Amino acid sequence: MIDVNSGMLNITQATNQQVGISGTISNSQVVAFKSTLEADGLHIVSKYTGNSFLQGTVPPIQINLQVPAGISIKVNTFDSNVDIHDYSGAADITSVAGALSANHVNGRLTLFSNRGNVTVEKSNGELNLLGNYGLLSVLDSHGTVSASTIIGTIRFLGMVEAGDDVNLETDHASIEIQLGQDSDALVQITSTSGVVVCTMAGVLYEGEGCTGTLQGGQGKLRVRTVSGNITLQPLP
Repeated sequence: MIDVNSGMLNITQATNQQVGISGTISNSQVVAFKSTLEADGLHIVSKYTGNSFLQGTVPPIQINLQVPAGISIKVNTFDSNVDIHDYSGAADITSVAGALSANHVNGRLTLFSNRGNVTVEKSNGELNLLGNYGLLSVLDSHGTVSASTIIGTIRFLGMVEAGDDVNLETDHASIEIQLGQDSDALVQITSTSGVVVCTMAGVLYEGEGCTGTLQGGQGKLRVRTVSGNITLQPLP
């Protein structure tokens, strides 16, 4: 369990079965840091008590965490930026306003930021991106993929391959899809009142959206908005 209210957190896979912690504290007078080993695992708590941390400035604390493969990670933060990369396992990361990113992650991943941006790239497994106001980006990732938000834009770039199950949903913002031309998927796109534009060969307009079967249709791409616009075009 990791609780870092403000700063930067970098998570990657350890080369052995030990957890490694390193980092820097820019001002020890306004940062309290503690790590304890408890019955349910390692707990790391960092509390920043200074003025609000502005994105783009030097973070009050930067933590680098190396975690053995297969370990389940849980992170809570207010406005910390969290980057998890080159990791195999499970991670559940929740933020109010921080930017969350995952790169080369394999396993079960849930990223939620209420106001910050969320990006998953070159990852595979059960991938869940959640938000309300920020941008959700899925880049070249596979498996069971879900991106859901209220008024944040969703962007998807990449292929949908056989066995992939991709669900993209927002109420009142746009969904922008650049789909690999060799995708193998059943495509279903609908919007209650938004404008739907599909320029992908093999995907035809139907009702309030468009549908199509690409190659054998062995994967799934389902897209839905209430009033947000949807654009589907081939990846250059």
